[in-house]
Amino acid sequence: MYVVRLANLAIRYSLSTMQTGKTTINPSELPTALIAQGRHWANTQQLARMTGQHGAVLHTSLSRLIRQRRMFTPARGLYVVVPPEYRGWGVAPADWFIDAMMSHLKRSYYVGFLNAAAMYGAAHQAPQTFRAVVSSPLKDRDINRVRLRFTASDRVSEMAVEQHTVHTGYVAVATRETTAVDLAWRPELGGGLSNVATVLKELGELDGTQLARMAEH
Repeated sequence: MYVVRLANLAIRYSLSTMQTGKTTINPSELPTALIAQGRHWANTQQLARMTGQHGAVLHTSLSRLIRQRRMFTPARGLYVVVPPEYRGWGVAPADWFIDAMMSHLKRSYYVGFLNAAAMYGAAHQAPQTFRAVVSSPLKDRDINRVRLRFTASDRVSEMAVEQHTVHTGYVAVATRETTAVDLAWRPELGGGLSNVATVLKELGELDGTQLARMAEH
């Protein structure tokens, strides 16, 4: 039923554009319209163009969608769709929107520490927070069930990362070697020395040359 609704909305949107050259939609349809276009987020300016609303009127419409758990805002001016399967959370998984959020905030970043380790199967349990290493300080924030934590580092651009595929695109993740270096740098963010030692063993074989290069910075 949801797929049919997406298809119908996409057709309506295309026909309206062809007939009038200009399209606005009811704000209540924003989440469905964005997904129909293959998008999962938009900024305030883009949403204003889509709805024809501005200022306080648009803010009221977006606030209603947030209360309905159909959208959420991880950063001022950025709105993300809550997929139907996560409506109970009122937020999407962090790795689905962290890349868009960092782009919106103009920060270089990578997913690090225990969250990166978990992506390599080197964590005993799912981390309770989602930690990203960022190029300049950023306040931690909780969005319903998602707890975002940020660690600032001036060496983000020097560390090795990989692009991992997620439901909404790609996310920058520390390599195994970068994860090891970061955990050695800040073991308290890895659950303490004992837990870090366990995680390092589970990360598997590491590239010694890459480790040495990054440790120099």
